[in-house]
Amino acid sequence: MMLWGKQNEIILYMRDAVDPLSKAKMKLMTHVLISSLRISNQLSGLVALRIIQLTLQYGVSQFSACGIAMYGVLLVQVTGNINEGYRFARLALQLLEHRSMKELKSLISILVYGMIFPRKEHLLQCIPRLQQAGETGLMVGEVESGLYATRFACVYMLMAGKPLHEV
Repeated sequence: MMLWGKQNEIILYMRDAVDPLSKAKMKLMTHVLISSLRISNQLSGLVALRIIQLTLQYGVSQFSACGIAMYGVLLVQVTGNINEGYRFARLALQLLEHRSMKELKSLISILVYGMIFPRKEHLLQCIPRLQQAGETGLMVGEVESGLYATRFACVYMLMAGKPLHEV
């Protein structure tokens, strides 16, 4: 795979994407990724790999973390490689923090805290992060991903045994 064997630091400190066309492609792919999550894991995977390919070719943009997080989801769900998926989830969070991409926090949180971290961490650790991501998504206008993050938080609260009136 494209990221196999690459150290997190190499990706984290790659040059910024400056080409407006490549940044527009990554933005478009991120919007397709959001929609494809409901339709097909195969399509989501292809979109994520295209975002990563553009990142490696043109540099890191604010949308690179989405492709890397989805790549982590693929590693966990398709290959069963939880440790590598977790590594790329943490890398996506580092990119999110390092590049201060608040408008993508909800989407990345869905992928990381909703689909990867529960395989390695307790659900109760993921719930507050998903709740925060839901609030952030609604505040910045990313309603769809904000509501998905809130949905994950509610489902995980029920799965963790919280009483219905607390959910």
